[in-house]
Amino acid sequence: MIRSLIDESEPVGQTNLNGYQRIFDFFAGQISVRPRRPKGGRVRILGPLEARQQTADLVLLGGLDEGTWPSSAAADPFLPRALIKQLKLPDPEHRLGLSAHDFSEIACKDQVLLTRSARRDGTPTITSRWVWRLKTLCRAASGTDWQSLLQSKTDYLAIARQMITADHFHPVGPPEPRPPVSKRPKDLYVTRIKTLIRNPYAIYGQKILGLRKLDEIGREPGPRERGSAIHTALERWHEEPQPAGQTKQIEHLTNLITNALCEYGFQPSDMAIEGPAATRIAEAYLVWQAKREADGHRVFLLEKCGTLKVETAQGDITISAKTDRIDRRGQNWTVLDYKTGMPSSTLQVLAGFDPQLPLTAAILNNGGFATEGIDDGETEALLYLKLSGGRQPLEEKYIRPGKDSSLAETIDLELQRTRELFETFANPDTPYLCQPRVLFTDSFSDFDHLARRSEWSALLEGEE
Repeated sequence: MIRSLIDESEPVGQTNLNGYQRIFDFFAGQISVRPRRPKGGRVRILGPLEARQQTADLVLLGGLDEGTWPSSAAADPFLPRALIKQLKLPDPEHRLGLSAHDFSEIACKDQVLLTRSARRDGTPTITSRWVWRLKTLCRAASGTDWQSLLQSKTDYLAIARQMITADHFHPVGPPEPRPPVSKRPKDLYVTRIKTLIRNPYAIYGQKILGLRKLDEIGREPGPRERGSAIHTALERWHEEPQPAGQTKQIEHLTNLITNALCEYGFQPSDMAIEGPAATRIAEAYLVWQAKREADGHRVFLLEKCGTLKVETAQGDITISAKTDRIDRRGQNWTVLDYKTGMPSSTLQVLAGFDPQLPLTAAILNNGGFATEGIDDGETEALLYLKLSGGRQPLEEKYIRPGKDSSLAETIDLELQRTRELFETFANPDTPYLCQPRVLFTDSFSDFDHLARRSEWSALLEGEE
C-alpha cells in the first residue's frame, strides 16, 4: 500500500491533512489484510498455566477427578519423605498447592463449565477435592438451597444422550431435486460443465438456488489463491515489456509471481517457502517459452473469453470459456491451460469427464473468440502446463486422441456430448444428483452439507 502511495504521489501533488486522509483510506480499501489466527479454529486446548493468561468467552475445566486434577503426588523412588524433609527439599505436595492456585484462578473466569467423568476405564472415580470444597463453601454461604447454585440450567448429559438415542430412525436418501425446466441453466462455462457431469447437485445449488459459499473469516490463502497468483503473474509477464538478459528475466518473473502471491493474501513471511518455488517456476517457464518460440509458436490470446451457441432439441444453449492461453503456429492453434495442481488424465478427458480443453477448442474452431485473425485456423494440440515449483517445476501434458480418431473428431465428439448432456437435463424428470459417479467423488464439495451426504453416503457404501 505504501508503495502505491509513493507511486501516485507525483500526480496527486500537494494536499492538506483531510485530503491525505481520503487518499490513504482509498488505498487502504484496496488491500486485503487477513488476521493471523491460530490453526484449529476458535477452540483452544491449553494447560492450566497457559489458560490463566488467556481470556475466552467460555472456559471448560475437564478431568475434575482425584488422580487426574489434582494428580496424585508421585512417590520418589530414591528419597523417602522423611529424608526429603531433612534435606529441606520441596514437599511432593508443593505441586498440589500450585495446581490448586491454577484451578482457583481459572474457575473465576466469567463463564466456566466444571466437568468430570463418573467412570474412567470402567472404574468409578472420586470427585476432585476442589469440587467438594466448592460445594462446602456454597452450602455455608447459601443455606439449604446451596445445590441449585451448582446445577447447570442446561442438562448437557440429557442432550448428549439424546444425540445417540432416538425413538424413531428415518434414514434419509440422496436428494433428487427436479426443478422446472424454465429454472434450469441454459448457459454454462466449460468448467461448470465438468461440474454438471460429476456433481449435478452443485450446479443445482449454484445456478438454481443461487447459493454461494462465503469465504471463511480469516481464512489463510491456499492452492486456489496460489494458482490465481501464478495465472496473473504469467499474464503480466507476456503483456509487459521484458528486460534483456536471462538473469534479469528470471528475477523479473520471480518478482511478478511473489507480488501476485502477496496480492492474493500471502504474507511476506510465507515467501521463505513460496519464494524459492517461484524462482524454480520462473527458470523452468522461461526455458520452456524459449523452446516454444524456437518451434514457431507465438502467444496469441491470454485470459480471453469466448462463447458459442449450440443447437439442441429443446432450443439453443450457450457454452463459454476463459482460456488461459492460445498459441499460434502458422494456421494452427494450441489451447493451453495452466495447472498448479494435478491436471486430469488423458483418459478422463477423452471419456468426457473433464471437457474443458476440448470444449474451449470447439469454441475456438467455431469462431467463438471475437479476435481478428482467429477464424482462419484449426486446433492442433490441447496442452496442460503444470507449474508446481517442486522437483519438476514445469511439466507438459498433451491430450492426444486415440489411435482411431483425430483431434478434430475428439473435439466434435465432446461438443456432441455437451449437446446431449443439456438435452438430458432439459427433461423435467432428470434429477440433479449429488456426486453420482463413484470414481469422481469430491470430499470437499461446498454442497455436501446441504445434500446431507454424510448421512446417506455411508448407508449406500454399506449396501455395496
